[in-house]
Amino acid sequence: MLSYLLFMEGFWTGDKRIKWMFCIPIISLALILEILQFLGYFPGTGDILDIIFYIAAILLFVLLIKLKQIYYEKDN
Repeated sequence: MLSYLLFMEGFWTGDKRIKWMFCIPIISLALILEILQFLGYFPGTGDILDIIFYIAAILLFVLLIKLKQIYYEKDN
């Protein structure tokens, strides 16, 4: 999850809103599938740690972007 988000951040040069149109469905799908696996509605080995690490990856990505904005704005 984190590598996908960082890849999209580094690769995407266009409108940020369109970038999120590609990121949010992937994030949602991953979390929903993991929750459905955990509840037994979808085949797989749904694990609460997977859900925690997905959320941690998203939070780490947001933190990195905020730090980038702070230091980028500080230098300019």
